[in-house]
Amino acid sequence: MSKANRLTYLRNLNKTETLCLALRAAFVSSYKTEQIAKTQTVTIGGQKGNETVVLSGEASSPLPLYEHQRQAHTALDSWGRTRPSAGGGLVVLPTGAGKTATAVTWLLEWMSGAPDRCVLWVAHQRELVDQAAAAFQEQARARPIGFTCNMRLIHGSGSTGSTLVEPGLRIAVATVQSIWPNEDSKRVEALERFCSGQTIVVVDEAHRAASKSYSELLDVVQSRPKVRLLGLTATPTPSGAAAWQRFRQRFPQTLITVDPDELVTLGILARPVFHKVDTHISIEMSAADVRRSLQFDVPAEVLKELAKPVRDQILVEQWVSQRSLWGKTLVFATSIKHADDLKHRLAKAGAPVRSIHSRSPETRSETLNWFRTSTDDAVLVSVGMLTEGVDLPDAQTAFLARPTTSPVLMRQMVGRVLRGPRANGTSVAHLVTFHDDWVNFTGVIDPVDLRNLPEGGSTAFPDTSVAGFTLITSDGQAIPVGVLAQVQRLYADHAAVAAQGAYIADAELVGYYELSETRVPVFDHQQDSFATLIKDVLRGESLAGQPALSYFKDDPLPHPRVKSLLELVQEMRTSGAAPDLRKCLLVVTPGLTAREIRRAGALTQGQRDELVLTGWQRGGLLPYPTLDHWSEAVDRAVRELGRREAGAGTICVPETVTKPVKHNQVSRNLAPLFKSVVADAFDHLDAPEVRTRLQVLPKVRWSRRPLKTMHAHWSLNGGDPVITVSASLQVSPKHVSDELLRYLLWHELLHHVLPGHGHDAQFRNLEARWPNALDLDRQLDTLGE
Repeated sequence: MSKANRLTYLRNLNKTETLCLALRAAFVSSYKTEQIAKTQTVTIGGQKGNETVVLSGEASSPLPLYEHQRQAHTALDSWGRTRPSAGGGLVVLPTGAGKTATAVTWLLEWMSGAPDRCVLWVAHQRELVDQAAAAFQEQARARPIGFTCNMRLIHGSGSTGSTLVEPGLRIAVATVQSIWPNEDSKRVEALERFCSGQTIVVVDEAHRAASKSYSELLDVVQSRPKVRLLGLTATPTPSGAAAWQRFRQRFPQTLITVDPDELVTLGILARPVFHKVDTHISIEMSAADVRRSLQFDVPAEVLKELAKPVRDQILVEQWVSQRSLWGKTLVFATSIKHADDLKHRLAKAGAPVRSIHSRSPETRSETLNWFRTSTDDAVLVSVGMLTEGVDLPDAQTAFLARPTTSPVLMRQMVGRVLRGPRANGTSVAHLVTFHDDWVNFTGVIDPVDLRNLPEGGSTAFPDTSVAGFTLITSDGQAIPVGVLAQVQRLYADHAAVAAQGAYIADAELVGYYELSETRVPVFDHQQDSFATLIKDVLRGESLAGQPALSYFKDDPLPHPRVKSLLELVQEMRTSGAAPDLRKCLLVVTPGLTAREIRRAGALTQGQRDELVLTGWQRGGLLPYPTLDHWSEAVDRAVRELGRREAGAGTICVPETVTKPVKHNQVSRNLAPLFKSVVADAFDHLDAPEVRTRLQVLPKVRWSRRPLKTMHAHWSLNGGDPVITVSASLQVSPKHVSDELLRYLLWHELLHHVLPGHGHDAQFRNLEARWPNALDLDRQLDTLGE
């Protein structure tokens, strides 16, 4: 490249996050200066963090263990008797279930009476190191008198990595950064010497073990013949298929997994209640930001756009309006500036509030202690510093002002408020999500989407019972609130497209796929598309150039979310198996209620209202936010059925072709037929504003396979209008004439020129202007015969 080309290349890069970070790192490295700094130390139990801590048995009363902790100890006993070569063991306990105390009490028992046994506890954060060290010191007091053990805390403000070779050291609690500077061969040798005897290496927040720094360190320790690897986590699913495989190779044995709902019943965890607050803030992302959001998380540049005064004021007003309900509240902000802005607004509104981030004037410990000792309704605003390893048991509410596409990050945020009354927490945890209007993106997740959280209630769907009507699966289990919320969000995602005229299927929810982190709803009209996608992925198809969503392009709305499909494909590629489908039946559109009303004959207004209400309760409230919206939709559906019974058919929902007749496809070109329809449209359309819509014409295409619920439909594909005609009509003209196809295309063109009208009176009036419309309706309605 020439110099000019190189400069152009750099200028084109100068807005990327990666280059900005690299430039900042280079700048800081070039202009660092040395100065004398006062050494900071951490005091643990009266001793400095950079000195040896002597753990002593005092035969004090041990803290009682919960039943799940005793079960974990039994599983650990069995695992401890296996050969180290059998592979690492994994303990999966929900956040708040006491995984640190569970591991520490067992490790101290394992070390008793065997002076050659050692423990290396590794974490990625100093807070986790201090927390584990405090647990060791507290639990050691319950050991018999005479028990002693030397421990060191190894991190930036504690001991150095070289102290691993200290004679008599048996417990080292360290940050991964402090013991693995991989360019230092002396540190590697120190690590190998510490792990020369019987050693258990504990990886706290084990889902991080697939990262590069952990992988290199664990390769070294696992090469020692007497080392066992123990992982602790509440989120055993790292992001990315490759990371997941590396993680399972490290920890092939899952020793115990605890159901969080059992812990709610026992009072160990809090029952979550999900709240949704609409901000009406509109956000549109670039194509590059969409890709980054789906692959990683919402980019920092997009998060900054959300930190608007009007959105912040909505959050403040929400907190002020129900401050007695929220209690102690954690607020997760999008940036340092956003956290400080929220703090100032909340303080102005009368809230006792502080913020915690890397530039906070108070130290981290001071701020956390302030919150722990505060009463009632203190507020703590955070930027990424409360997601892991912070013990704030009486925090009752999380305000999630920071959107994310990461299930791991979402789980860590909500986990901060899930401690139950038996764990010094609260019986209920409020999770408040702030919903923005994402114009071209559907990947942002909610806490209600997560699996393996305690099943909670919702302000929209309390206790999975909708207005007294319990929604259940085919095996009698309640449909999870997360599935109901996803269905509601799918229809909300498509509301703008539907307003432009896209057809929304008269759909039934027939089940949902259970994935590791979330669930994917499945509608009846999507089943074949899901089956084809699953078959291709399990067959090893790369899907290169064919996104997963393209499998559903022939289907009417609603379509699955792109993020859900990515997670489905990733999980299948990792596991090599199709996901579990939990079957259920949930009618979410008004067709069934309309048929019930037509079959019932003469009804009083009260009887009709009761049928309408029942339909709304059993699923109609998901796409229709109020009973009035639902009632209007049912009225339209009843009129459509009346037209059919009167002999004036309907094209979009032909019941007679739900099982298309087998046929031999022939080559038929829709383009010239559609061109002639558009030419004739100018004779049938007289309103100038309607004709204007003909300046941009939809594409026309045959579906890849016969459509089961319609002859054709108009939709938007990536923002471009498309008319899709069922492949079941791609037969000889002696069976389906050109004129019949032209009439079908005319019907769909009317959806294009009359956005948001549906099949209203104006639509039907224009449709009837087509020559022989009534006879052509009859032909379409009897094709299945």
